[in-house]
Amino acid sequence: MNIGSSAFVRNLSSFNINVLKPHINEGGIIVYGAGDNCIRFLTSLFLLGIKANILCVVDADKSKQGKSILGLPVVSIESLQKYDKQTPVLITPSKGYEDIANNLKNVQFLNIFYFDKAVNDYFAIVSKYSTKNSQIYNPSRVLLSNTNDKFYVELGAGGFKRDGGAFWVSVDLEGADINMDLTKTSLPFPDKSVDCFYSSHVFEHFSYPEPMLSILKDCLRCLKVQGIFSICVPDAAMYVDAYQKGKYPLLDGHCMEEVHYMPAVHHNSKMDILNYMAYMDGHHKYLFDIEGLLSILSSAGFKNVLQRDFDPCFDLEGRRWGSIYAIANR
Repeated sequence: MNIGSSAFVRNLSSFNINVLKPHINEGGIIVYGAGDNCIRFLTSLFLLGIKANILCVVDADKSKQGKSILGLPVVSIESLQKYDKQTPVLITPSKGYEDIANNLKNVQFLNIFYFDKAVNDYFAIVSKYSTKNSQIYNPSRVLLSNTNDKFYVELGAGGFKRDGGAFWVSVDLEGADINMDLTKTSLPFPDKSVDCFYSSHVFEHFSYPEPMLSILKDCLRCLKVQGIFSICVPDAAMYVDAYQKGKYPLLDGHCMEEVHYMPAVHHNSKMDILNYMAYMDGHHKYLFDIEGLLSILSSAGFKNVLQRDFDPCFDLEGRRWGSIYAIANR
């Protein structure tokens, strides 16, 4: 079939994502175009629980080449020579697909698919996972970084954006760069692509063993070799000590309202001191002490699991009191 023919273009337009699934799971595919459609496609794969073997992203824009998108290298079309010519290529740009297909033909890549039908197929399903803002991914923050940048991910960051020293991406139910429910879907990052995960007061909101262990193992999957997992959780042992003393713990010089979440504070008996941390008005699902935190990280497969001190480069000063910290790597 002539790559430049109208029949070929019609064939591209009728593409169904199911045709590509075996290649995604097995030999891998190449994605053409480092734009929003590419990001939506990669994120959608993970939201649908499809383990993707994406070899690289190709783009003709030289300003994007040599960078990475969601941890995948962005390369020139000439760089495809090192890949098997039978590898499927998914064209994601919404315009110019006939010229792109001809350029791929020139380097002997003929197994080509077009994205428009894939968008319809995927987003009909993916929309079930979207937040009230109907955003799975926030296009205003393009996930394109220099390959030399460290790729850091903060879990549970909400709308908080970090800057400086690394390329940060936030993940949360809403308001983040990537809006998703970690209890339902895998993280939208390739294996061994993330330099560091950070979370602060997040994992106490997950039940143990599941989904907590599955989420931790998914973070481990995404971490590079020797990549860092840094975590901060509330210190429940402090409230066990407070129960024995019969009064809520207080930071010197501060009142209750300044250090406690008042909707969860009750005074029926001293047991409410434990209820405060155990349930937090329905928000908490697990209690941590440092021994338990280190043990759970080890059980998830992390290595070199250690307690750490407060780190002003990562941690919020407002949570220094009443928190415990740990660090581990792959």
